[in-house]
Amino acid sequence: MKTIIGLAGVKTSGKSTVANMIKEFVAKAHEVALADKLKNTCAKVFNLKREQFDKQNLKEVPFDNPKLLDHERIEQILKAFNIEPSDELMNYFYEYGIEGTTLESPRKIAQVVGTEVLRAAGNDDIHCENLKLDKDILIVSDVRFPNELNYFNKLNSVKFIPIYIQRDEAEKHVDENSHPSEKSVFEFSDKCIKLDNNGSLRNTELQVKQIIDKELFGYGQ
Repeated sequence: MKTIIGLAGVKTSGKSTVANMIKEFVAKAHEVALADKLKNTCAKVFNLKREQFDKQNLKEVPFDNPKLLDHERIEQILKAFNIEPSDELMNYFYEYGIEGTTLESPRKIAQVVGTEVLRAAGNDDIHCENLKLDKDILIVSDVRFPNELNYFNKLNSVKFIPIYIQRDEAEKHVDENSHPSEKSVFEFSDKCIKLDNNGSLRNTELQVKQIIDKELFGYGQ
């Protein structure tokens, strides 16, 4: 049976660290992200390097000149995801102020395009559906919304292991004004296996191994 390990948590909670630990314990595990196609598309449309969307020391760096989410760029993004940029849809982006948004960093581009453009186009599962499930064991390192958790839970012939990475230092920066892609994780965190990432790396590693041993290999059940 195919296995998907979903990692959820706010930014800087340790998702990449935990993904790397899992790959050390499970040789066949392959890491993917729901935002992979989103980041590839944004890099192309906004003429940026892909690494600017991945590396922690780059994705938060403000641009010297903010990028503009204009009509042409929205059309390019929609077409990349096989969404017809109808007059009705484009009018929606204009009327609600999405068209014309200034984007000050790579992270902000990914957040606004991923949520306010693509999810708002009518399919909340668009990022899940664009994920290639072609490996026996997948680590999906960026589960952010309740519908994404439900999507993987409902897949046939798939064992889904959702892990919520809790880190106080990261969560204290999230409030009601944070972007939905950050704060929505709290809506489904109680449906995941909790991993406490407030201690040492060794402590986190031990928890990861315990979860993998039990949930993936069935030890101790």
